[in-house]
Amino acid sequence: MTISRRFLFTAVVFAAAAPGLAACDEVGQANGSDHRYAGIETDSENGEHPPPADLVGRTRCDATEAGRARATGGVLNRTSERSEYDIGVEFTAPDGRSATGHAHVSELRPGRPMEWVVIVDLESPAVTCEVVEVQRYAS
Repeated sequence: MTISRRFLFTAVVFAAAAPGLAACDEVGQANGSDHRYAGIETDSENGEHPPPADLVGRTRCDATEAGRARATGGVLNRTSERSEYDIGVEFTAPDGRSATGHAHVSELRPGRPMEWVVIVDLESPAVTCEVVEVQRYAS
């Protein structure tokens, strides 16, 4: 799948600097009415089509050339209208320090994919990350 970078928005959050990063988990199945989907928080009450279900592929974690932790992934607008997405990612260092950053994708047309990027600055030889929140709004 080719993901256009034309409307890519990057959220950069500075918290603490980390070179080595690990891969994160994929999205899974809905788990009830507590506004979570595969362990990912959402404010949506749309149980048939929760916003976290719009994540595609794996969330990848690596480091930028400057040593900042970076998470990248994809989102696919599965609705019939233009949508905006807010994707929250939490990074954790082995010593327990953490940082959270958000990516914002706006004006995503129905059926279109888009890559998102979140960058945080954690000083640690190894950092893990996971998507912890996905919100979807009509544009």
